[in-house]
Amino acid sequence: MYLKEIQLYDESNETSLNSECICMTEMFLWELGKKFKTDNCEAIFFHCGNYEQVCLLREEQESYDVLIPKKSYDVQLPFNKREYTHSSPCEKKRMMSEALREGMSYLSKLKGWDQDRVKDAIEMMYEKQFHHSFKPWRGKLSPNRKAKAYPVVELDLDKFSLELVVENTKKEILQSKMIAVTKPDLHDLSYYMQKIEWLNNHEVALYTRAHRGTYNSIKINSLHNSTS
Repeated sequence: MYLKEIQLYDESNETSLNSECICMTEMFLWELGKKFKTDNCEAIFFHCGNYEQVCLLREEQESYDVLIPKKSYDVQLPFNKREYTHSSPCEKKRMMSEALREGMSYLSKLKGWDQDRVKDAIEMMYEKQFHHSFKPWRGKLSPNRKAKAYPVVELDLDKFSLELVVENTKKEILQSKMIAVTKPDLHDLSYYMQKIEWLNNHEVALYTRAHRGTYNSIKINSLHNSTS
C-alpha cells in the first residue's frame, strides 16, 4: 500500500490552515514520490492544535467514502495556531513543513517507514524555499516535432495557477500563457486540465473538463493568443 494523501487539519477553524496547507502537503508528497510504501495507510490526517505531544489516534476510518480512504490515520499533532495566524507567508510555510517533519518522523519510527525519504523530502522543500512549481504532465510534441507544449502548475497559500508553455527543441521558451488562477483547491484547478492537443503545427490547445470541449490555446509565432 502506498501513501496518497496528507492533510494538516484545524478542527476549530480558528486559522486558515485547512486551505493554506494544501500547497505544502502537496509539495511534500511530490518530493516524497508516488510510491512511499506503507503497510496499511493511504492517507494521513494530522489534527493540529495545542497538544503536548504527537499521538496516533486511529488507524482506520469507521465510515469512509471516495474522499476518505478506509485505511487512513488520524494523528494528533502539536501546532501553535496563534503564532501561525500572525506569521508571514514564508513563516507559515516553514511552520507547516516542520509540522510535517515532526508528524511523519513520528509515524515513520512507529511504523517502520522509510525515514530517510521523509528527511530528504523536507530538505528539498527547504532547498526550493517552499516554492512549489511543477509540470504535472509530460510535454506533447507538435505534429512537425519542432515544438513541445506542457502545463506548469504553481501552488501557493492563497491561490493556485496554471500556465501553458511552449518550447522549441533547444528547450527555449517560445511562448507562454496564464490559463487560470483559482482559489487553493485542486478540484477547481483540475477543471482546466483535461488534455493537451495540437490543433496544427502553429496552435496548441489545453482542453477543459467542460462537456462541450472548450479549450484555451496558444498560437505560435503570433502575438495573438486565442481562447475558444
